[in-house]
Amino acid sequence: MLNLMAEEAPKDPSKPIGACEETKPPQRKSWQKSPQQKQELCVPQPFRADSPSPCNASCFMRPDSEEKEALEYINAFLTSNEQDEAKKLKFLDSISTLSSLPAFMGKALLVEKIKELIDHESVDSLTGVMRQQAMLAIMKLSKMKLPWLVLTRPSLLATCFSSIFSLPPAHTMEEVEAALCTKTLKTMDEMLKALVCEDQEPNLLVLQIILKVLLPWTTSKEVHERLRAVGRITWLMEFMGSQCKFQEVEEFSVLGQLVGCLTLCCAEQEQEIWQLAVEGLHHVYSFMLQLKSKMPVNHGAEYRQLLHDSQTERAFWVTNISNITSIFGEYFDTSECMDFLLVAIKGMRDSSIHDALTARNMLHMILEVPGLSLGRVSEAVKNIHNHLDSISTPLARQELRRALLLLGYRFSKEVVGTLLGCSLSCDSVAAEMWKMLTSQPKTTRKILGELVSMLQEPARRQHQLSERPAGVPPLAVSDQTGVQRQLKRLTEVYLQATRALYEIFQEQACRQEVKELFPQLYISLLFHITYTVQYTASHEKEHNQEDTPTPLSPVRFAVKVMKVLLRCAGYKDQVTFMMKQGGWDLLMRSDTHHKGVCLLAR
Repeated sequence: MLNLMAEEAPKDPSKPIGACEETKPPQRKSWQKSPQQKQELCVPQPFRADSPSPCNASCFMRPDSEEKEALEYINAFLTSNEQDEAKKLKFLDSISTLSSLPAFMGKALLVEKIKELIDHESVDSLTGVMRQQAMLAIMKLSKMKLPWLVLTRPSLLATCFSSIFSLPPAHTMEEVEAALCTKTLKTMDEMLKALVCEDQEPNLLVLQIILKVLLPWTTSKEVHERLRAVGRITWLMEFMGSQCKFQEVEEFSVLGQLVGCLTLCCAEQEQEIWQLAVEGLHHVYSFMLQLKSKMPVNHGAEYRQLLHDSQTERAFWVTNISNITSIFGEYFDTSECMDFLLVAIKGMRDSSIHDALTARNMLHMILEVPGLSLGRVSEAVKNIHNHLDSISTPLARQELRRALLLLGYRFSKEVVGTLLGCSLSCDSVAAEMWKMLTSQPKTTRKILGELVSMLQEPARRQHQLSERPAGVPPLAVSDQTGVQRQLKRLTEVYLQATRALYEIFQEQACRQEVKELFPQLYISLLFHITYTVQYTASHEKEHNQEDTPTPLSPVRFAVKVMKVLLRCAGYKDQVTFMMKQGGWDLLMRSDTHHKGVCLLAR
């Protein structure tokens, strides 16, 4: 299969597939190119769901006395703190001699003990078969129909991967140690397949758990760790791509992230990694079509036709990063699109080991997919807020702006609400995002409209609470306290809307839109100032405080935003008039607020 993929690879064998021509990432010195390089990736024999356990078949025919002795040893070992290497191996071997587990044996404790043995192995060298034996024991337990939720605990899988992936590169090992490393990786492959295919049909839920623990290793800063992780993923997906039946599952939630991570790896400088990633994507594509053709979706027949066509055009889609993104993106659902998009955003960070240009192209192309649908918008906004400050490449920031504008136009209410909650003080990142959102007229109108609605909400809610039909008794004290708490929370939340508007009104790019929406913005801000003055006065009266706005009070800031709005809309003279007449100070005090409103209305 790899030879087939190589036909579509660039002519330069050291150049990753789909490398972008806009810039060339610096070459890194790689241990893979060493003359003493040893083969680290193994090619295990094809695994069959009904294949016998890797332990000797004669183990199923042992006398009851020997199995009883094994059980006794296992029970004794579980309650001890044994450190002797030989006794640890005997414990693991005893598991392999069992034909079944008795009901009284603590299965979770047994698996935890195996995890503990793996965890105690040094990652500085590989000197024994402890890891192999532990994984063989896990395979044996899977044949005993141990609950898959016990055997696929993320903590157990993470321990297995960390203990083996973190070993030194193969070329730094002695020949015997390197051979043992290859065998250990082969055993890991077989263990993963045994877990996925515990029953006659592969379990997609188990596959999802394994991939979720595996995928973060594709972003490791160590080349040999990424190589080992991508090798396991490709091996798993080759097996899954050859299967015709799966256990039913409502969704395969890791598909978008899987494709995103492998796409980034296609631009690696290390030849073995990008070749494996390309092959892995081909297997993922076959698996995706098989999976979606069996799911109750409207396009099931279309997926089945594509599956048939792909048998004759298996490599047509791996020519470059853009092609990969558009082909997969066409068949992603809303959640898968969003996962792919989030992988691309993380890949653009300055600290990412992946090529930022490749990640940018991924983001660009996924946004170009015809009929693109996105879900989990709040998660995307939060991710952009979290990572924007660590992305300095101008072209990458430009793509983020494009993505944010798209989200803001389609999902303005959700975007505005999420961004307001990201930073209570409207930090520099949030301010930059508000500027991005209002850099295009059609999106600016929708964003300003949502902010206007939020400014009106506290006053509207207070009006609803104050109106009671005739004959309805006043609220109890406890109810009044709850209402006041609710109003306070609303006031704090919607104060963020004025901070967002303050940042937006200072931008030259959106002045035309501000002028168009000036009446709504003006009235909403004035109502907001009135509500804030009344709420502040009520709060200060309750706590016997003086009714004087502090330099950082919500009232003073709301008035400040009104000044900026008037200037942005071209009413600088009115701002000066109010200042000369002392109107701004009148507006901020509860006892003179009505005079300030009258002066502003003039």
